Amino acid sequence: MKNGIRYGLKFTKEDNIKFIGHLDLLKIFERAFMRSNLPMKYSQGFNPHQLISMASPLSLGMTSAAEYAEVEFTEEVPAAEIRDRLNPYLPEGVKILFAFRLAEGEKIGMGQMAAALYTIDFRNLCSEEFLKENLPKYMALDEIITEKKTKRGIKETNIKPDIFEARIQEDSPLKVDVLLAAGSKANLKPEVFARGLFKYFGEEFSPSKLLVERREIYREKDDKFEPFKSGE
Repeated sequence: MKNGIRYGLKFTKEDNIKFIGHLDLLKIFERAFMRSNLPMKYSQGFNPHQLISMASPLSLGMTSAAEYAEVEFTEEVPAAEIRDRLNPYLPEGVKILFAFRLAEGEKIGMGQMAAALYTIDFRNLCSEEFLKENLPKYMALDEIITEKKTKRGIKETNIKPDIFEARIQEDSPLKVDVLLAAGSKANLKPEVFARGLFKYFGEEFSPSKLLVERREIYREKDDKFEPFKSGE
């Protein structure tokens, strides 16, 4: 079977669509590709499907300014044209920011991810004073033990190695930017980071009140984090 031409897509998932799950989002894209008449490549077999995959499924209730997908076409299409032909068929809240051609062997997926940047909004959970006083203490700990869901169930885990950075935004003192491990090797959800913070200082934690936006996804190259693609 002849190899197709692969592209990456960077897109948003905004507040009004944050409770749409991964499989439903894939269906949204499948319908948009069909209506756009872009030259999608299909799998072989009795139930052929479009060759499209998401880099990392977003947790329900989270928004994102930086989701990535990989698609495969049967012929080359200008990157800007892909964006312009797809966006009219996507619902409000999902928007292609740009498309980009993938080099031979280049992939977008959990296996290539190393970290993700999130903004956690604590406005419904605590005061500015709580964050200002306790976040530096939390980050200074040698280890942070909290409950984390694993393949073998929920267990107490040291999450400190998976927290690369955390800082309060200067102009929004109830928002914290956190850079966390993400991908197939290590993956820390922002909810677990926040739960550990509240648990350590003996405060009640309500995950349903947490507001989280994924700002960017990174891969590791030359011992540095870089986005899959930073622009057109």
